[in-house]
Amino acid sequence: MILALCVSYLHIEQGWLARKIYRVGLGADAFWADERGKYVNAALGELAHRSSEHDTLVSLPEGIMLNYLLRRRNPTPFTIVQTTEIILYGENRILTGFRSHPPEWIAVVHKDTDEFGVRFFGRDYARRLGRWVRENYHSEVCIGALPLKSDAFGILLLRRIHPYRGVLSSDFPACGKEALLDSGLTSSP
Repeated sequence: MILALCVSYLHIEQGWLARKIYRVGLGADAFWADERGKYVNAALGELAHRSSEHDTLVSLPEGIMLNYLLRRRNPTPFTIVQTTEIILYGENRILTGFRSHPPEWIAVVHKDTDEFGVRFFGRDYARRLGRWVRENYHSEVCIGALPLKSDAFGILLLRRIHPYRGVLSSDFPACGKEALLDSGLTSSP
């Protein structure tokens, strides 16, 4: 019986590991990932190119590994913002943390949270935080599919709008206002 369970487990593990074909990160920090790894690598490259080592970064609803691999600080006390965190801390407290210490960059990383009874950040939960992000950030780069829209994976990199600087120009017109409006960060009708 135990042997059968071990063989079954090894078969499942082999299939899972076979999908991990993309190396993410460098040196001792590197790990293997499934096809999402190519998008994470592209996001890491874009952020390394566009941001400075002093810039801050938050990934929504999750993605703290980007901070670690880039050595970018998250200025808020929240490393994940999913329904569990909304219940534990309250959206008001989370929003206050973002308003008090706004990150220079936000990476909207696709994550379907249907297992918690709601699908997408900014649309089905954390709506006020999503509205704040829309009002204070603009799209810089869209990598892969528009996140929080369908089942397809993608990462949207947003940069803070500074009152003295205005909206930054984008080298990627497809990731302008339309991309942000089409993402899960849009207001519900």
